Amino acid sequence: MSLDTREVLTLQLGHYANFVGTHWWNIQESSFVYSTKATGLKEINHDVLFREGLTLNNEVTFTPRLIAVDLKGSLNALRSAGILYDVNSPNDHINWSGDVTLHKFDALTSKNEFLTDLEKEEAGLLEKGSSKDSQEKDELENVDDKSDKVEMTEGVFRTKLYDLDRSVSVWSDFLRLHLHPRSLCLIEDYAHNDEDRPFEVFGSGQQLMADKKYSQELEDKIHYFTEECDQLQGFHILFDQYNGFSGLTTQLMQDLVDDFPNKSSIAFGLYPPLVEDMTAKSNATRLINTMLSLEKLMEHCSLILPMSLSTNPWYKHPNIQHFPHIQYKPDLNYHSSAVLAASLDTSSLPYRQVTGGMNMSDITDSLNILGRKVASVQTSLPFTIHPNQTLVSTLTTDDIHWTSLTPLTKADTVKPTYQQSVVCRGISNSRVRGRLDSHRQSGNHLLQNCSTVQELMTLYYSERHAGTKTVVSTFQDKMKTVAPFPHIFSKKIGSHGQIQDTERSNLQGVEEVPAMTAIQSTDDMFSMLDFLHKNSMRINIKKMHNFIETGLEEDDWTECINNIASASVNYCRP
Repeated sequence: MSLDTREVLTLQLGHYANFVGTHWWNIQESSFVYSTKATGLKEINHDVLFREGLTLNNEVTFTPRLIAVDLKGSLNALRSAGILYDVNSPNDHINWSGDVTLHKFDALTSKNEFLTDLEKEEAGLLEKGSSKDSQEKDELENVDDKSDKVEMTEGVFRTKLYDLDRSVSVWSDFLRLHLHPRSLCLIEDYAHNDEDRPFEVFGSGQQLMADKKYSQELEDKIHYFTEECDQLQGFHILFDQYNGFSGLTTQLMQDLVDDFPNKSSIAFGLYPPLVEDMTAKSNATRLINTMLSLEKLMEHCSLILPMSLSTNPWYKHPNIQHFPHIQYKPDLNYHSSAVLAASLDTSSLPYRQVTGGMNMSDITDSLNILGRKVASVQTSLPFTIHPNQTLVSTLTTDDIHWTSLTPLTKADTVKPTYQQSVVCRGISNSRVRGRLDSHRQSGNHLLQNCSTVQELMTLYYSERHAGTKTVVSTFQDKMKTVAPFPHIFSKKIGSHGQIQDTERSNLQGVEEVPAMTAIQSTDDMFSMLDFLHKNSMRINIKKMHNFIETGLEEDDWTECINNIASASVNYCRP
């Protein structure tokens, strides 16, 4: 582990949050370099979000520093103990103290093609690792066996294409890495997709945290992961903000603040673009959950980022966000969560880089000034530069296609902005300018004098957003989108994320893409908070029996409405 790790603990609370988180961990694991012959500058310090451990055979492992909470019945064939931590063997020695919970799954649960291939690959690695003379045997293997192994390696970890749209029902159906046995926490009091007793209201989550069985389990897990950290930065909180996990999250955040008062926290409030129940009561339920959680998180969180591919998840007829080069199915959580995870991965790069990086607190402190704790997220995915263009010409012609991932906010690069953190990845310095740029008509000839992406983007935003505090971070590496990332990119996007005139072959996937994100504190947040405030006032809370039965009082609801109204004023310019 690096001496300057600056660790972050991630908590995923809720089923959709775990969808997003699973894609995020897969993206990160795809960028790991296992070869000792690899060349090039290492940009990302994976020790920030991952932890090193040992298997029962004293082999080094790398697992997410993660606590994932979900309901009973949501795991399917999840390999929670897997081949790394087989606690059933009588000769095994556990390398950590305390209880170990083994989450079993039904043997009849079918595995999709990706998980089946992954299991075969792991079995091969385990067999290879247990053999003392495995290296000699590998060299003597016949051609057929060798070709099979090469295909498996490329299939699972690189180039093989999988169609998982119909076979992914829960997030564990596409998880490509192992989790530590202490990472999972299952809520046994509620079942996944239980229509008779849904986990849908804020108070239900608060009641769970009042139960010592769950609060103590989560506290033990948090302390287990944090106590091994040398320089803990803070916490990522990915949570379902539309159901009962909103209440569980806010109570958990209050406990985190009590135990770690000086650590930063970023809460990602997540919403799927489409839900099955779009009745008036269901919409009101999601809105109340959002209001109650926002009020509490504004008090306990460093920064809150609501994220969805729905322009308004509290409206009965939601509009879905569209992208120039992405064709996703909004009814598949497997698709929509991939877009959010890609943006989360890119936006968090500044405090995960190896050298010269900032801390999470640098981001949160610069964005939450004057009580503006709610910010928006924009993305350009993939960030494309046409073959006959350079980065200079792309910027000067406003040819960046931004999409807002925060409900009721606009993707406008010239709108008034208080503070922002902009990240650009995957653009080589060789694409900054070309011979023709000096002859093109441009509003700013100074951009043409820049030689690096960092220099160009910094100058561009200093003039584009004059008076705005903008932190620009650039990275050379593109974002990996190999299996099991869904096939959502248009045929005009090449295998390495470049836009091209000819369509990509059906036998070829997109392995990596450039991307840009911007976390912004803007006037737009007033529009979102004002919408929530005005529509909350129309709700007769006395008729929302499921909230009243779980402890919500009318005075508390009125106070919540008033607090959100007061918070919205922070986004009004004098």
